[in-house]
Amino acid sequence: MFTEMLGSAFDYVALPSVGLSGGILVAWRRDIWSVTTVVTRTWSITAKVGLLSSESLNWWLTVVYGPCSDASKRDFLQELCDVRSSRPGPWLVGGDFNMIYMAADKNSGRLNRRVMRWFSSFLNDAGLSELHLNGRLFTWSNERDHPTLERIDRVFASPDWLDALPNHWLRALSSDFSDHSPLLLQTCCVPWAKRRFKFESIWPKFQGFTEAVREAWETPVQNSDPCRVLDYKLRNTAKSLKKWSSKHVGSIRLQLAMARELVFRFDTAQERRDLSPRELQFRNQLKLKCLGLSSLARTIARQRSRLIFLEAGDANTKLFHLQACHRSRKNFIADLHVDGRTVSEPNLMSSELFAHFNEVLGKEYSRLHGINLQRLNLPEVDLEGLDYCFSEEEIWNVIRELPSEKAPGPDGFTGLFYRVAWPIIKGDVINAFNAFWSLDHRSLFLINDALLVC
Repeated sequence: MFTEMLGSAFDYVALPSVGLSGGILVAWRRDIWSVTTVVTRTWSITAKVGLLSSESLNWWLTVVYGPCSDASKRDFLQELCDVRSSRPGPWLVGGDFNMIYMAADKNSGRLNRRVMRWFSSFLNDAGLSELHLNGRLFTWSNERDHPTLERIDRVFASPDWLDALPNHWLRALSSDFSDHSPLLLQTCCVPWAKRRFKFESIWPKFQGFTEAVREAWETPVQNSDPCRVLDYKLRNTAKSLKKWSSKHVGSIRLQLAMARELVFRFDTAQERRDLSPRELQFRNQLKLKCLGLSSLARTIARQRSRLIFLEAGDANTKLFHLQACHRSRKNFIADLHVDGRTVSEPNLMSSELFAHFNEVLGKEYSRLHGINLQRLNLPEVDLEGLDYCFSEEEIWNVIRELPSEKAPGPDGFTGLFYRVAWPIIKGDVINAFNAFWSLDHRSLFLINDALLVC
């Protein structure tokens, strides 16, 4: 039956069902996937899988069908613990767990919190992270008029699996005639996006940064209002810093990989012979280079992860990298549903989004109710100072309080940029504030745009 259903190109392993419940089928194309070391247990099938085209990456896959009775669920979780303890390395586990670990996984308040604690404890002990499910909240329904909805079908992965396959994509398909929504996992799905400018916190540490900013910023702009001048100079500075970084900073990850490879080769050579004085000196320089580059890589990863509760010196580069990848997947929009049709082509999605918000935003709205502030008997306050023009000291105090690694707007320039470049940029920034104070809003909309760079 399985061969007739799948076709002759597939191999498979199955765990039979008990009545109408349970049952697992793991099938794979033998010309694409390599599947070995298959182990069948009571509620799971585990196998070592890998692409035939990439023998360097192999990982453990466990497909589960959890028991419905609470009495068996602890045994089920113990089975998964035993699988993990005997199968080190990258691990992906997914299927119908028949349990939840968060209250948000169910649309009603009828929760078995004891089982939820068991499940949550297992996930923490096993060090598993859930793959983000795009576009859906629940995966199961009891199919009644007022249905109970739960998310009992899910996929979890170990940190090393997430690190090896960061561009994965998980979504739910139509439930068709079933009460479950099948899950589709793509292990390599690079989100399409135009490159936006992001100011890197490491740039001011390099020689030539100030000169690059000054040269780009002092480009003359003729016959333009202050806001348009500020927008032009920000864009010009973004392009110049990108080019300067490529030329003088380069790829930190590539430099670190090259330095590590050279140190490894010196270590190997040292096992067979004595290194010359020049080789020893070069090896020591490379070790110092590795230390510095590792610190820079950690700083970049931390900034992109947007985890602000960890200190800059914490050695959590992998955590930062995983968080940044998670944000990228979670924020990625695969398709849009517009007037009963699905739009997935990036340029068409961009046009549809612009048309929608252009129609919604900016419409006149007549208020049906108001507030009579005079009847509230509020104390009178002298607000004459609010009409004063912005002073340089007032603007600088605000800039000093900006987060160093966060941009106050979509242009990608962080608070750190405004502080380190303030002697160069303050004249144009103050002019833009003065124009805003004098109600000169001609080009104010330009400052709220993201900067796209090549």
